[in-house]
Amino acid sequence: LPVASVTNEKELPVIATENKINLDIAVNDNEFNLDRIIIRVNEVPLNGVEGFSLKDEKTKSLNKTIPIQLSQGKNAISVSVLNEKGVESLAHTVTVDYQSNQQKLPNLYLYTIGASKYKDDKFNLTYAAKDAQDVAALFDSTSGVFNKVIVKSAVNEEVNNELISSWKDELNKTTVDDIVCVFYAGHGILDSDLNYYLASYNIDFQNPASNGIPYESFENLLDGIPARRKLMMIDACHSGEIDKEELVAVEESFTDGNEEDLTFRAINSSATQNLGLNNSFELMKELFTDIRKSSGAVIISSAGGLEFAIEGDDWNNGVFTYSFLTGIKEMKADLNGDGFIHLSEMNDFVREEVFTLTKGRQNPTNRAEVLETDWRIW
Repeated sequence: LPVASVTNEKELPVIATENKINLDIAVNDNEFNLDRIIIRVNEVPLNGVEGFSLKDEKTKSLNKTIPIQLSQGKNAISVSVLNEKGVESLAHTVTVDYQSNQQKLPNLYLYTIGASKYKDDKFNLTYAAKDAQDVAALFDSTSGVFNKVIVKSAVNEEVNNELISSWKDELNKTTVDDIVCVFYAGHGILDSDLNYYLASYNIDFQNPASNGIPYESFENLLDGIPARRKLMMIDACHSGEIDKEELVAVEESFTDGNEEDLTFRAINSSATQNLGLNNSFELMKELFTDIRKSSGAVIISSAGGLEFAIEGDDWNNGVFTYSFLTGIKEMKADLNGDGFIHLSEMNDFVREEVFTLTKGRQNPTNRAEVLETDWRIW
């Protein structure tokens, strides 16, 4: 394995009063040239999933000083290096607690997307656009939790790939202590090659690569931005990780004949029909759970990889969004009764509530879950 170490570890403060430190890093490999350094703060990679490139150095050994901006509170900083063969070293971790003299509330950047109407109108949904608008409206105030709340919402005809690109530029202006949440409600589709897409207004449902929003583009919104507390929520089908146990559910009926008001955010495709153990494992590994590619975001999805996300008149929302909204409005997600709702509490509440309301037919899942530091959302 290559080796990475922090050579000035003993000189680093345990408790810092300034928001920047310098890491002196030594990396080497006995056989292969080095490819990149990965530095994570509270499991969030600095400089995005690609890290700091060393390709142009063409070297097996390097000493480098990298400045690190600290977040308020605990900073678990890990350093590793990859060689040109893609082999990653063990991580060298140091911890610094930054205690600022001026505690500031974070800004919340909340961007929501809801696609109920489509150019191909036979795939229209009832509540997806409302889901996005309801989530945006809920947080459209400071609530004493945030300094400022910056809310943007796009629905129906506004949902396209260009929108995603424009939002990335804005999120690059955040700070390390800000909170960013992106939300999508609509159809989620696997193509025949097991690539996952979120449906845009003008998507070709038979060929989702045509105008569909690739999952990678959506997650890339959160990769490499300054903000380190990042949440992605997806209320769509096939939005969770695929595992062996879920494969048996593909051919099952999700209704018992008495629930005509339910709609499934599902698109029948050859991808679902042809899924097998080997390629579903590859999808899970490559798309959802390869930690080396993680953007450091907490990702909560509405359903397992081969489940259908449900919406219905009983909730006037998708059931996942309904559970999220009621968990906050009625403080049901305050599981420990302290008057605050933290992300971990919301995660636990939504999973249990959706399972109960759908009688076990829909199970929210987590991907690339990072809760090194929990944070308050209400």
